[in-house]
Order: sequence, then C-alpha cells, then structure tokens
Amino acid sequence: MGALIDPVVFFLIKRFFVRIFWKSHEGKALRYSIFGMSLGLIPLITVLVVSDGMIGGIVDRFKETLTYHIQIQPFGLFDIDDFNTIREKLKLLSGVRGVWVEKQGFGLAYSGQRRTGITIRGVEPDFLTSEGWLRYIHYLKGSPTFSSDREVQLGQEVARKLGVEIGDEIKILTARRGAARQLLPPIVTLKVSAIISSGYQELDRLWVLMPFGQTENILPLTDYIPVIGVSLEDKVAETEILPRIQETVPFGWRVKPWYDINRNQYQNYQSTRAILLVIMSMILIVSSVNIASSLLMTYLERRKEIAILKSLGLSPYQIQLYFGLLGVISAVLGTFMGIVLGLLTAININNIISFLESTITAVTNFLTNEAVSFKILDPAFYLETIPVNLSWDTLLLISSLSLLFGLISSWFPALKASKAKPLSIIRKI
Repeated sequence: MGALIDPVVFFLIKRFFVRIFWKSHEGKALRYSIFGMSLGLIPLITVLVVSDGMIGGIVDRFKETLTYHIQIQPFGLFDIDDFNTIREKLKLLSGVRGVWVEKQGFGLAYSGQRRTGITIRGVEPDFLTSEGWLRYIHYLKGSPTFSSDREVQLGQEVARKLGVEIGDEIKILTARRGAARQLLPPIVTLKVSAIISSGYQELDRLWVLMPFGQTENILPLTDYIPVIGVSLEDKVAETEILPRIQETVPFGWRVKPWYDINRNQYQNYQSTRAILLVIMSMILIVSSVNIASSLLMTYLERRKEIAILKSLGLSPYQIQLYFGLLGVISAVLGTFMGIVLGLLTAININNIISFLESTITAVTNFLTNEAVSFKILDPAFYLETIPVNLSWDTLLLISSLSLLFGLISSWFPALKASKAKPLSIIRKI
C-alpha cells in the first residue's frame, strides 16, 4: 500500500490505526462510527434478502400452483376440442414443462351448520403430480391423486372453517343458468380426499380442487370458460417463449403471461420493497455522517500535530489525502462488518423469528397463565417459511453505495484540514 500512495501519508495512516485508533478519544469515536455503519447495514441487507425471498416465494407459488406461467383463453365462441388441440401443439414447444386445462369458479361449501365461500378449481389429475405443483404444495393429509370423480382436495383454511377431515363429505352450491336463462343452484355432495397447504394462506385459503370432468355438473361451459395453463422450465423466461406461443395459438385466443394477470399485486410488492429499502438506506446515510463527525473530531484533536506537519513541508494535498483515506478505510471496515453480519442475520432469519416467537410465547403464557401462540409474521398474509434469496448484484450495489457515502462524508473534514493555516493554529493553542 505504501508504494501506491505517498510514503508520508502511509506512515501517518499506519500510525493512526496502530496507536491513535485504539487509545485516543477520537479513535474511540471513529470506532463507534464504524460499528454504527455496520449496524446500519444489517437491517438493510436483512430487509433486502427477506423481501426478495418473500416476493420471489409468493410469485413462484402463484405461477406454479394457480395462474401458471402463461394462460391461454378464448374470447369468442369455442369448442372444447379446441382446448385439446392447442394443448397438444404447445407440449411440442421447447422450454414447456407442461400444459393443462383448468376451469375455475366460485361457490359455497357447507358441512353441517358450517359454511364458507370457496374457489372451485377443476384440474386435470396429472397436474397435481407435476413437479411445479409438488414443489410448493404440502399435503397435510391425503395424497395428490383422486381415486374417483366424487372426491375433492381442500385448502387448509377451508377445511378448518368447515370442520372436516379426510373421508368427510361436503356439499357445494354454485349458480348456473338453465335453458330459459333462469338461475339454477345445483348442489353436489363430494368426499374430502386431501387437505393441502401452499405455505401462503392468502393463496390457498379458498381452494377446493376436483377432477376437471366433475366441474361440468357445477361449472358448465356455458357459464364458465376454461383456461389453458402453460408451465415453463426453470431456466426459460416468459418473454422468451411468449412469441412462439402466440404463433402457435390460433386467432381468437388471448395469451397472457403471469405478470399481466397479477400486475397490481406484483407492483404492490415491489413498491413496498422499495419503500423499506429507502427507509433502511437513511440509516446508512446517518452512519456515514457519523464518520464525518468523527473525522472532524480527529482534526480538532490533532490540530497542533497537523500545524507542525504543514510547517515541516507537508502539502495541503497530503493532508487531504490523509483524512480522505481515513474515511475510506473506515467505510471499508464498516461495510465489511455490516455485510458479514447482515448476511449471517438474513441466512438465519427463519431461526431468529422462530426463537423470538417461542420466547415471546413462553413469556406471555407465564405472565397470563393462558395458552397463547404469538406470531411475528401472520401466516394469513406472509409465507410460513421465508426463502433466503441472495442477490449478489444487489449486495455489490449496497457495498458500493456504502463506500461512496464514506468517501463523500470524509470530503468535508479532509478539505477543512487541508486549508488549515499552521501559524493561526499554533497561536490559538
């Protein structure tokens, strides 16, 4: 390092970090500033990793279990055979993992005196054994396969509201129109064969899955139009294959990728993430200001020494370089510590949350003598387990910004020290 910068400046920096940094008052202040910068990076990195993991986990669950990567649906007259023809053509495209036909609608499910609104999903049996589905769907009870057309699989929340278990029967009521366009409320009785969870209650809280063929009784084609769902290989982007799918699909059919279907929800996630990052970045800026304050204190404490050095021939540039490098080195130390501690916190965030929940629950139960289960993240709105998603490009950006803030914060003390006049300083001391 001494060969890269002025030897005198290198000696002064080495002397500062070997002696002054550990023993003097201004060294203590600079240590606290470095520690403060590292602490400021911990929540910033944790929020970044948690928000990316949360958004990514939710989006992947939607794509693989509900909306598919791409949906295709007619917007005019159609024949059910058209769905099968288009499906077989799409299966031949490279990058396509699977193609299924699904029908969705709304209804009312009830069992005994309990009832709840539901989202009815008529799916093909092999969809429930596909790689994408099984990656995110956990079968709490039962298995993915239907043994008959009279069976249904319930989301965990629907099963809880109806108070049913495997083997119980539920009734489903929907609305359909008769020949004279009058509303007819068909009621079917079905047997519960499985209870499932996606790990995100907001997604599966209304689900009732049944074989596609069974839906004709309660969701007729005259009132409910099916969709063709396309699932892509993991390395294939929707924008890459979308033109080929549009060429394959005949005129009169609408092709929509998942980000158009869930545009508002996805934009809301991104906006929330951006707001959190801005708030956390303010902490980093404050930490950088603390470094500037510590360097300014170092200048005030070492004014006599600086005056003597300038009297001996040290140039204003060398003084400015000295204080500038002190700020940069401090920023490097703070950034390194913050990145390491932030990554450790983010990687272990699920264990940390579990520990805090267990501790708060135990203390609450001890103080109130009541069985209370405390949850930091409500499973109705957040993933039950947060996926850890490390974006090295973003970490590099944060590190660069942290170093830039450190460099900017050291500029004013360095400039002030370089303009100091030796005679004026010595007279005042």
